[in-house]
Amino acid sequence: MELRQSTDLRQTLTVSPQFILSQRLLQMTTIELAQEITTELAENPALEIVEITTCPHCHRPMSGSRCEHCGNKQDLENERLEQFIQQQRMNYDSDEEYYESQSSGEDGDDVPLEQYAQRAGGFHDFLMTNFLATPYRPELRELAEYLIYSVDDDGFLSYELAELEEKFGAGAEDVEGIVEIIKTLEPAGVGAANAREALLIQIKVLSEEGLGNETAERIILDHFEDLGKGRHDIIAKALGIEKSEVLAALDYIRRNLTPYPARAYSGRAAEMVELAKPAIAIKYDGSALSYEILEMSDFNLRVNKTYLDMYESGQTEEGRAGRSEMAHIKNYFRRAKFFIDSINQRRETMEKIAAALCEEQKEFLTIGLPHFNSELTQGRLADKIGLHESTVSRAMSGKYVIIPALRGERDGKILSFDFFFDSSVRPKEYIRNIIAKEDPDDPISDGELRDRLAKQGIDIARRTVANYRNEMGIPSTYERRRAR
Repeated sequence: MELRQSTDLRQTLTVSPQFILSQRLLQMTTIELAQEITTELAENPALEIVEITTCPHCHRPMSGSRCEHCGNKQDLENERLEQFIQQQRMNYDSDEEYYESQSSGEDGDDVPLEQYAQRAGGFHDFLMTNFLATPYRPELRELAEYLIYSVDDDGFLSYELAELEEKFGAGAEDVEGIVEIIKTLEPAGVGAANAREALLIQIKVLSEEGLGNETAERIILDHFEDLGKGRHDIIAKALGIEKSEVLAALDYIRRNLTPYPARAYSGRAAEMVELAKPAIAIKYDGSALSYEILEMSDFNLRVNKTYLDMYESGQTEEGRAGRSEMAHIKNYFRRAKFFIDSINQRRETMEKIAAALCEEQKEFLTIGLPHFNSELTQGRLADKIGLHESTVSRAMSGKYVIIPALRGERDGKILSFDFFFDSSVRPKEYIRNIIAKEDPDDPISDGELRDRLAKQGIDIARRTVANYRNEMGIPSTYERRRAR
């Protein structure tokens, strides 16, 4: 008799739709997140956006009813809403039951979370949603909608005043007022009449954040045609500055501005630079570092009060809600709750990352590149904030951060998060500075560069030195000697 042992080991990993949603939102770029929020606002009547107000006590932006800075409560109705969401925990049924119903496709024909999380909203819908959060005159909404949907694929807006007067009975003041509001929306520069105005709008925004560049602004304002044709010598002479300053301003423009603000949304590359909307701003006041989650400044989400009332009472305005109607109310209400929770989770993760970066790269952010922490890795940062490395990687992928002006620099920079984990940053800076000060008649070899770096505690091979030098576009010793 032959004995056989049959083992059937099965392990099933169940992942909740909320987890899927939170992970998708976490890995989205700042622009993709804005599109996703716009889509969800359009699809879910239980979700709404409210204007971010200013705390009457500390005068800082408030998100919700309580000021995160001083604890002031502003809106008791909002407070009731938040308490219900956080404390009641949706006890109509258990969260587990709802997850199961969503996974199995119950509760009517509502779209499963896995599917709606994959959808994306249109650019003009995004603009319109943001516009509705501004203090506009309600009687001009139709005019505003017409103008917003007239913005072309580049982000520019052109119109005929006479046509608008005839169509909407709007005067020049009304039209100009709406256009000025549109110009305050994201992406910066949208609603401009042309590329020059778009650039000027963007540099104004950066200037308000302490990240402007006066030379770049003067060039765009007075020498835009010369800039486009590469007449750098003419610009330098007209402004009474060195050509190197013109080139530095051009580099600033290429890194921080885009002449076609809408192209990042349409998937087409900008001709000068891809739009990089920062997720975080790190600031330095001379004594301490601080940070701000910029991507959350455009959207303040909450559950619609009407849906809250219907959910709590089980009644609509017409009376007692039927079973099917209540199921839809429950679905939209919980869907809104899960979406807000996922957004908040993303914000909390970004806050942890920002705080850890401020600590780990403190000397670099307050002094400069020679103090860049080359030992920092994503794994080390993940351990510091108590998250998995894959979560940290997903959170930072495709995102940007504004850093303050470093010592000896006038302007701040917009950097990819990847920059903070680039071990080549510090040695490259040393290589650049050493070569800049070398004797033109006796250029420094890669071997000598390696030795000098070793004295600074940077132990890398000569081949690595040569690779870094080539990446920076610095010629070899032989080529530098020939050029002299």
